[in-house]
Amino acid sequence: MVSHGGLIGLSLQHLLPDRFATTYLGNASLTILNYSQSEWTCPLYNCTKHL
Repeated sequence: MVSHGGLIGLSLQHLLPDRFATTYLGNASLTILNYSQSEWTCPLYNCTKHL
């Protein structure tokens, strides 16, 4: 999904509140969320290495 950082940040705070009490996402950054066995994980957050 491609979205504005505000929506992605709120989604991270809702799905993984222990890890993301606050969020900051840089422009054109990549964040990956996985859902497996009834659990969300975030293996990549706010990555800008491609820029």
